[in-house]
Amino acid sequence: CLAGGEALPINGEAWQVMDTPGTNNLTPMSEDEQVTRDILLDEDGYTCIQVCDTKNLRRGLLLSAQLAEAQVPFVLALNMADEARSRGFHVDDARLSKALGVPVVQTVAVERTGIPALTASLKVARASTFRPTYDAGIEAAISDLEPLLPGDIGIATRAVALMVLAGDESLQARLRGRLGQAELEQIDTIRRRAAARHPESLRFVISRQRLQAADRLHDQVVTRSGKSVASGVARRLGLWAVHPLTVEGVAWVTERKAVLSTALGLGALFAWCGAPGPRGV
Repeated sequence: CLAGGEALPINGEAWQVMDTPGTNNLTPMSEDEQVTRDILLDEDGYTCIQVCDTKNLRRGLLLSAQLAEAQVPFVLALNMADEARSRGFHVDDARLSKALGVPVVQTVAVERTGIPALTASLKVARASTFRPTYDAGIEAAISDLEPLLPGDIGIATRAVALMVLAGDESLQARLRGRLGQAELEQIDTIRRRAAARHPESLRFVISRQRLQAADRLHDQVVTRSGKSVASGVARRLGLWAVHPLTVEGVAWVTERKAVLSTALGLGALFAWCGAPGPRGV
Protein backbone atom coordinates (compact mmCIF):
# COMPACT_ATOMS: atom_id res chain seq x y z
CA CYS A 1 0.00 0.00 0.00
CA LEU A 2 0.96 3.64 -0.31
CA ALA A 3 0.71 6.41 2.22
CA GLY A 4 1.54 9.98 1.42
CA GLY A 5 0.72 13.63 1.44
CA GLU A 6 2.27 14.58 4.77
CA ALA A 7 4.32 17.78 4.69
CA LEU A 8 7.43 17.70 6.87
CA PRO A 9 9.96 20.49 7.42
CA ILE A 10 13.61 19.77 6.61
CA ASN A 11 16.31 22.40 6.59
CA GLY A 12 13.62 25.07 6.71
CA GLU A 13 11.66 23.76 3.71
CA ALA A 14 8.40 21.82 3.43
CA TRP A 15 8.50 18.34 1.95
CA GLN A 16 5.67 16.22 0.59
CA VAL A 17 6.24 12.61 1.60
CA MET A 18 5.09 9.37 -0.03
CA ASP A 19 5.74 6.18 1.93
CA THR A 20 5.89 2.98 -0.16
CA PRO A 21 6.69 -0.70 0.42
CA GLY A 22 10.33 -1.70 0.84
CA THR A 23 12.30 -3.60 -1.77
CA ASN A 24 15.67 -5.13 -2.42
CA ASN A 25 15.13 -5.67 -6.12
CA LEU A 26 14.18 -3.29 -8.92
CA THR A 27 13.16 -6.24 -11.07
CA PRO A 28 10.02 -6.92 -9.05
CA MET A 29 9.10 -10.36 -7.75
CA SER A 30 6.09 -9.18 -5.76
CA GLU A 31 3.35 -6.60 -6.01
CA ASP A 32 4.97 -4.50 -3.27
CA GLU A 33 8.27 -4.44 -5.13
CA GLN A 34 6.51 -3.43 -8.33
CA VAL A 35 4.81 -0.51 -6.56
CA THR A 36 8.19 0.83 -5.47
CA ARG A 37 9.88 0.19 -8.85
CA ASP A 38 7.00 1.86 -10.70
CA ILE A 39 7.53 5.05 -8.72
CA LEU A 40 11.02 5.16 -10.22
CA LEU A 41 9.49 4.96 -13.67
CA ASP A 42 6.54 7.31 -13.15
CA GLU A 43 7.89 10.17 -11.04
CA ASP A 44 10.38 12.82 -12.03
CA GLY A 45 13.01 14.91 -10.28
CA TYR A 46 13.45 12.80 -7.14
CA THR A 47 16.49 11.87 -5.09
CA CYS A 48 16.68 8.56 -3.25
CA ILE A 49 17.82 7.76 0.26
CA GLN A 50 18.67 4.07 0.36
CA VAL A 51 18.40 2.85 3.94
CA CYS A 52 20.57 -0.21 4.46
CA ASP A 53 20.93 -2.47 7.49
CA THR A 54 24.68 -2.22 8.03
CA LYS A 55 24.77 -5.76 9.42
CA ASN A 56 23.53 -6.95 6.03
CA LEU A 57 25.59 -4.63 3.86
CA ARG A 58 26.08 -7.21 1.12
CA ARG A 59 22.33 -7.33 0.55
CA GLY A 60 22.13 -3.54 0.63
CA LEU A 61 24.88 -3.22 -1.96
CA LEU A 62 22.89 -5.46 -4.27
CA LEU A 63 20.20 -2.77 -4.32
CA SER A 64 22.81 0.00 -4.57
CA ALA A 65 24.11 -1.68 -7.73
CA GLN A 66 20.63 -1.58 -9.26
CA LEU A 67 20.14 2.08 -8.33
CA ALA A 68 23.51 2.76 -9.96
CA GLU A 69 22.44 0.95 -13.14
CA ALA A 70 19.21 2.97 -13.16
CA GLN A 71 21.21 6.21 -12.76
CA VAL A 72 19.00 7.28 -9.86
CA PRO A 73 20.59 10.05 -7.74
CA PHE A 74 20.86 8.71 -4.21
CA VAL A 75 22.59 8.76 -0.85
CA LEU A 76 23.25 5.64 1.19
CA ALA A 77 22.31 5.50 4.88
CA LEU A 78 24.11 2.72 6.75
CA ASN A 79 21.56 2.26 9.50
CA MET A 80 21.97 0.29 12.74
CA ALA A 81 25.67 1.04 12.50
CA ASP A 82 26.02 0.56 16.26
CA GLU A 83 24.73 -3.01 16.07
CA ALA A 84 27.12 -3.77 13.24
CA ARG A 85 30.07 -2.45 15.27
CA SER A 86 28.99 -4.47 18.31
CA ARG A 87 29.18 -7.58 16.15
CA GLY A 88 32.65 -6.71 14.94
CA PHE A 89 31.74 -5.32 11.51
CA HIS A 90 33.50 -2.10 10.56
CA VAL A 91 32.57 -0.30 7.33
CA ASP A 92 34.93 2.21 5.76
CA ASP A 93 32.18 4.65 4.74
CA ALA A 94 34.64 7.05 3.06
CA ARG A 95 36.00 4.28 0.86
CA LEU A 96 32.50 3.04 0.09
CA SER A 97 31.42 6.56 -0.83
CA LYS A 98 34.36 6.86 -3.22
CA ALA A 99 33.62 3.48 -4.80
CA LEU A 100 29.92 4.24 -5.28
CA GLY A 101 30.40 7.90 -6.14
CA VAL A 102 27.55 8.92 -3.79
CA PRO A 103 27.38 10.19 -0.18
CA VAL A 104 27.42 7.46 2.49
CA VAL A 105 26.38 8.24 6.07
CA GLN A 106 26.31 5.94 9.10
CA THR A 107 23.13 6.28 11.16
CA VAL A 108 21.39 4.93 14.25
CA ALA A 109 17.83 5.95 13.51
CA VAL A 110 16.31 5.14 16.91
CA GLU A 111 18.81 7.55 18.50
CA ARG A 112 18.69 10.00 15.56
CA THR A 113 22.45 9.62 15.29
CA GLY A 114 23.70 10.72 11.88
CA ILE A 115 20.34 12.12 10.74
CA PRO A 116 21.56 15.75 10.44
CA ALA A 117 24.53 14.59 8.37
CA LEU A 118 22.24 12.48 6.20
CA THR A 119 19.82 15.30 5.46
CA ALA A 120 22.74 17.63 4.74
CA SER A 121 24.15 15.10 2.26
CA LEU A 122 21.06 15.44 0.08
CA LYS A 123 22.50 18.61 -1.42
CA VAL A 124 25.22 16.51 -3.07
CA ALA A 125 23.16 13.42 -3.93
CA ARG A 126 24.00 12.15 -7.41
CA ALA A 127 23.85 9.11 -9.65
CA SER A 128 26.39 6.45 -8.78
CA THR A 129 29.47 5.80 -10.89
CA PHE A 130 29.50 2.13 -9.81
CA ARG A 131 28.87 -0.21 -12.77
CA PRO A 132 28.50 -3.96 -12.33
CA THR A 133 29.62 -5.79 -15.47
CA TYR A 134 28.18 -9.05 -16.77
CA ASP A 135 29.42 -11.84 -18.98
CA ALA A 136 30.11 -11.10 -22.64
CA GLY A 137 26.79 -12.51 -23.85
CA ILE A 138 24.71 -10.43 -21.44
CA GLU A 139 26.73 -7.28 -22.15
CA ALA A 140 26.22 -7.83 -25.90
CA ALA A 141 22.49 -8.25 -25.36
CA ILE A 142 22.37 -5.03 -23.32
CA SER A 143 24.16 -3.18 -26.13
CA ASP A 144 21.69 -4.57 -28.69
CA LEU A 145 18.66 -3.70 -26.56
CA GLU A 146 19.50 -0.15 -25.50
CA PRO A 147 19.00 1.50 -28.93
CA LEU A 148 15.59 -0.16 -29.19
CA LEU A 149 14.29 0.99 -25.82
CA PRO A 150 12.38 4.26 -25.29
CA GLY A 151 14.38 7.06 -23.71
CA ASP A 152 11.41 8.41 -21.76
CA ILE A 153 10.77 5.41 -19.53
CA GLY A 154 12.12 7.11 -16.40
CA ILE A 155 15.43 5.37 -15.68
CA ALA A 156 18.60 4.58 -17.62
CA THR A 157 18.09 2.26 -20.59
CA ARG A 158 20.84 -0.06 -19.28
CA ALA A 159 18.70 -0.82 -16.24
CA VAL A 160 15.60 -1.32 -18.40
CA ALA A 161 17.56 -3.67 -20.69
CA LEU A 162 18.56 -5.77 -17.69
CA MET A 163 14.93 -5.91 -16.52
CA VAL A 164 13.87 -7.04 -19.99
CA LEU A 165 16.55 -9.74 -20.08
CA ALA A 166 15.45 -10.91 -16.62
CA GLY A 167 11.96 -11.44 -18.02
CA ASP A 168 10.17 -8.62 -16.20
CA GLU A 169 6.62 -9.03 -17.48
CA SER A 170 5.47 -5.92 -15.61
CA LEU A 171 7.34 -3.79 -18.19
CA GLN A 172 5.45 -5.14 -21.16
CA ALA A 173 2.54 -2.68 -21.07
CA ARG A 174 4.95 0.26 -20.87
CA LEU A 175 6.98 -1.01 -23.80
CA ARG A 176 3.92 -1.77 -25.93
CA GLY A 177 2.71 1.78 -25.38
CA ARG A 178 5.96 3.25 -26.68
CA LEU A 179 7.28 0.81 -29.30
CA GLY A 180 6.06 -0.69 -32.53
CA GLN A 181 5.56 -4.39 -33.17
CA ALA A 182 8.84 -4.69 -35.07
CA GLU A 183 10.85 -3.31 -32.14
CA LEU A 184 9.02 -5.55 -29.68
CA GLU A 185 9.81 -8.61 -31.78
CA GLN A 186 13.49 -7.59 -31.98
CA ILE A 187 13.61 -7.21 -28.21
CA ASP A 188 12.10 -10.65 -27.70
CA THR A 189 14.57 -12.21 -30.16
CA ILE A 190 17.54 -10.64 -28.34
CA ARG A 191 16.26 -11.84 -24.98
CA ARG A 192 15.70 -15.39 -26.21
CA ARG A 193 19.13 -15.50 -27.82
CA ALA A 194 20.78 -14.39 -24.57
CA ALA A 195 18.74 -16.86 -22.53
CA ALA A 196 19.84 -19.74 -24.75
CA ARG A 197 23.44 -19.23 -23.58
CA HIS A 198 22.62 -20.27 -20.00
CA PRO A 199 21.08 -23.40 -18.47
CA GLU A 200 19.61 -21.29 -15.63
CA SER A 201 17.08 -18.49 -16.04
CA LEU A 202 18.52 -15.13 -17.05
CA ARG A 203 16.93 -13.59 -13.95
CA PHE A 204 19.05 -15.90 -11.80
CA VAL A 205 22.20 -15.41 -13.87
CA ILE A 206 21.94 -11.62 -13.79
CA SER A 207 21.21 -11.62 -10.05
CA ARG A 208 24.17 -13.91 -9.39
CA GLN A 209 26.62 -11.83 -11.40
CA ARG A 210 25.33 -8.60 -9.84
CA LEU A 211 25.73 -10.14 -6.39
CA GLN A 212 29.31 -11.09 -7.22
CA ALA A 213 30.02 -7.43 -8.04
CA ALA A 214 28.39 -6.40 -4.74
CA ASP A 215 30.49 -9.01 -2.91
CA ARG A 216 33.71 -7.62 -4.35
CA LEU A 217 32.76 -4.11 -3.27
CA HIS A 218 31.68 -5.37 0.16
CA ASP A 219 35.03 -7.04 0.75
CA GLN A 220 36.89 -3.84 -0.14
CA VAL A 221 35.13 -1.75 2.52
CA VAL A 222 34.36 -4.15 5.40
CA THR A 223 36.76 -5.39 8.06
CA ARG A 224 35.92 -7.72 10.91
CA SER A 225 37.32 -7.77 14.41
CA GLY A 226 37.73 -10.84 16.62
CA LYS A 227 34.07 -10.55 17.59
CA SER A 228 33.03 -11.60 14.11
CA VAL A 229 33.83 -14.68 12.07
CA ALA A 230 33.51 -14.49 8.28
CA SER A 231 30.79 -16.88 7.26
CA GLY A 232 31.07 -18.93 4.08
CA VAL A 233 27.47 -19.93 4.65
CA ALA A 234 26.39 -16.27 4.50
CA ARG A 235 28.12 -15.85 1.16
CA ARG A 236 26.61 -19.03 -0.24
CA LEU A 237 23.20 -17.81 0.86
CA GLY A 238 23.72 -14.42 -0.74
CA LEU A 239 21.21 -15.05 -3.49
CA TRP A 240 18.50 -15.16 -0.80
CA ALA A 241 18.86 -11.39 -1.01
CA VAL A 242 16.70 -11.43 -4.11
CA HIS A 243 13.96 -13.47 -2.45
CA PRO A 244 10.69 -11.50 -2.24
CA LEU A 245 10.43 -12.08 1.51
CA THR A 246 13.67 -10.20 2.25
CA VAL A 247 13.45 -6.41 2.03
CA GLU A 248 15.60 -3.35 2.39
CA GLY A 249 14.42 0.13 3.12
CA VAL A 250 14.52 2.78 0.45
CA ALA A 251 13.60 6.40 0.80
CA TRP A 252 12.90 8.45 -2.31
CA VAL A 253 12.81 12.22 -2.52
CA THR A 254 12.37 14.82 -5.23
CA GLU A 255 13.44 18.34 -6.02
CA ARG A 256 16.60 17.84 -3.90
CA LYS A 257 14.34 17.66 -0.84
CA ALA A 258 14.08 14.62 1.40
CA VAL A 259 12.92 13.19 4.67
CA LEU A 260 13.62 10.03 6.64
CA SER A 261 11.01 7.66 7.96
CA THR A 262 11.15 7.00 11.69
CA ALA A 263 11.47 3.28 10.95
CA LEU A 264 14.49 3.87 8.70
CA GLY A 265 14.95 0.27 7.75
CA LEU A 266 11.77 -0.91 6.11
CA GLY A 267 9.60 0.69 3.50
CA ALA A 268 10.27 3.31 0.91
CA LEU A 269 9.68 7.02 1.10
CA PHE A 270 9.23 9.68 -1.53
CA ALA A 271 9.06 13.39 -0.81
CA TRP A 272 8.42 16.44 -2.95
CA CYS A 273 8.68 20.17 -2.36
CA GLY A 274 5.17 21.08 -3.45
CA ALA A 275 2.87 18.69 -5.28
CA PRO A 276 4.46 15.57 -6.85
CA GLY A 277 4.35 15.44 -10.63
CA PRO A 278 3.67 12.08 -12.28
CA ARG A 279 5.77 11.27 -15.30
CA GLY A 280 2.94 9.29 -16.86
CA VAL A 281 2.72 5.73 -18.09
